Amino acid sequence: MIEYPELVKSKYIYVYNKINPKKPIRINHGRKIYRYKTHYRKTIDHQDYKFGKGMYGKEGGMSVDEHVSMVNKFFPGYILDYKVYSNSIWIDYKIIKGVPASEVFPKTPEFIKKVYRFCIDHYKKTAPYAHGDWILENIMVNGDDFKLIDWDHLDIYSEQEVFQRIYNDVFIENMKKRIIYK
Repeated sequence: MIEYPELVKSKYIYVYNKINPKKPIRINHGRKIYRYKTHYRKTIDHQDYKFGKGMYGKEGGMSVDEHVSMVNKFFPGYILDYKVYSNSIWIDYKIIKGVPASEVFPKTPEFIKKVYRFCIDHYKKTAPYAHGDWILENIMVNGDDFKLIDWDHLDIYSEQEVFQRIYNDVFIENMKKRIIYK
């Protein structure tokens, strides 16, 4: 029987051409995530997609091969397989048990502090590399256990960049969405 995966998320991507690297090209629905019974598959509709800081045209970024190698170093077993084609990439990810921190209610100050502490402690284990995208949707909660998913931003960051980004992702973005006390 053929398994038809569920499309979980579709998002635009930016790619930077070699002729004019300052002008990004936007590809609508360029990144899709599908859920299968046994894993997630992320597809990216461009073979030159860069991970890490390269997602925003900064400092080159990482190729898919470099990215997979680094993610496997910090989160062994998370990436199950990947393939690069002439015009696209796919990466298969292990399903992580739990629910996204964005779906945990109520978002008490104690819970947000726990999330913040987890992010800081995680960075201390991986420095100078950092996950880079600590939004609540990327933090899986299973009881008292926290795990990070969506490692596309993984790269070397300064301590100042990391602490500012964690603060923005965990506190500021939640205040903007007015979900801290819901």
